[in-house]
Amino acid sequence: MNDPKAAPATDAVRTLRPGWKQIVMVCKACEKRSKGPKKFGAKKVARALLPALRQAGQPRTHIVPTGCLRLCPKQAVAVAACAPGGGLHVIAWRKGADAGAAMRVLFGVAAVGDVVAVADAADAAAPIHNPAITPG
Repeated sequence: MNDPKAAPATDAVRTLRPGWKQIVMVCKACEKRSKGPKKFGAKKVARALLPALRQAGQPRTHIVPTGCLRLCPKQAVAVAACAPGGGLHVIAWRKGADAGAAMRVLFGVAAVGDVVAVADAADAAAPIHNPAITPG
């Protein structure tokens, strides 16, 4: 029953080395929801975050638009990030939020020239456990 074309069992699963060190997942479904932000979605979040990450000297980051993350913050886009040794961080990115504030919450770093106070960061890019945000 051995098929000569079948891959050996050791090759069936193997690890890959991506060209990036961090990953950010941005929910595409948030903009489409009735209680989602209007004219603000995954593409705009990626366009705001990527230059700020590069400017701050962050490791190569892959930003992936995903399907629904099942977090559904009101008038915001759910963004999840995972960095080496940093664990998983999830925020609700509201329209008008500063990329530096989001980076501070997601990765614990500030963007170059970032002058947003920590209190402003909490308002602009609120962690998903904020009681003002309810799953819906």
